[in-house]
Amino acid sequence: MEIGTGRSRRATAAVVCVFALLVTAGCSTGSDAGNVSLTRVGQLIAAAHRKAAPPLAGITFDDKKLNLSADRGKVIVLNFWASWCTPCRVEAPDMESVYKSEASHGLRIVGVDVKDTRSRAAYFIKNRGLTYPVLWDPDSKIALTMRSFPVATIPATLVIDRQGRVAALYAQAVLRTDLLSVVKPLLTEPAK
Repeated sequence: MEIGTGRSRRATAAVVCVFALLVTAGCSTGSDAGNVSLTRVGQLIAAAHRKAAPPLAGITFDDKKLNLSADRGKVIVLNFWASWCTPCRVEAPDMESVYKSEASHGLRIVGVDVKDTRSRAAYFIKNRGLTYPVLWDPDSKIALTMRSFPVATIPATLVIDRQGRVAALYAQAVLRTDLLSVVKPLLTEPAK
């Protein structure tokens, strides 16, 4: 009986250790990935501390070329998601709502679908009624261009100011009120 108990304890300890590693690996709040730390939802990085966003280009699901450098002067929300991600499903309608309400004021939302199949992502886009452009990134190549920013976990959202600098970075679902609380002040900042 003691042998089984010892094994059970070791097995339990092993499971607890693996779980702890998985939890700490997936939790990136407050971490620093070289240049920019995550911000709390609804908060902005002070303008003096913002870092330039890397150039980003790709092909959208409707086969159009997209280059974010062409959108300089706009506030850009770059949202990394996947169809299999539950928090992504929750935030998608809110992203669309903010896009519809603020696009005419200079907001651009771009989705980046990562580690997904094209058919599932296309269904997600249609089912959620997303009208903003979405890039397909099955191998995370676009995400890798963001290596100075912690976007390894999804959902991840970068908010880029009118000058092309990262003004906020979230590694969790971002709901409508949270997103509006950062987008609206950025829309009033000058483009320079």
